[in-house]
Amino acid sequence: MCLLYLPDHALQTLICKELSEWQDRTAVARVSSKGQITLPVESRKAIGIKPGDCVLIEVENAEIVVKRLGDFFELKGFLGKAMPRREERVNAMLAAASRSTRKA
Repeated sequence: MCLLYLPDHALQTLICKELSEWQDRTAVARVSSKGQITLPVESRKAIGIKPGDCVLIEVENAEIVVKRLGDFFELKGFLGKAMPRREERVNAMLAAASRSTRKA
């Protein structure tokens, strides 16, 4: 319910809609004596934070931003399949040899 009165009904409707959407995206939390806050359940659900999840805390323009971090193991396979160790060592030795011969 919007308790705002403006003579222009269309403008009043638009502003009330914006206020409603803003209220859906905001929440208030109290800071404890230890500097801790509890993230409201609506905020946690909105970005998928579950108990035990890690979050990233950033300070941007004098504001604190909390972002959900994905599980490290969700990244499995992100870089593709690993090379066998022996092949990786051989490639590293060949690259080192190539660099040393170019300097000479």
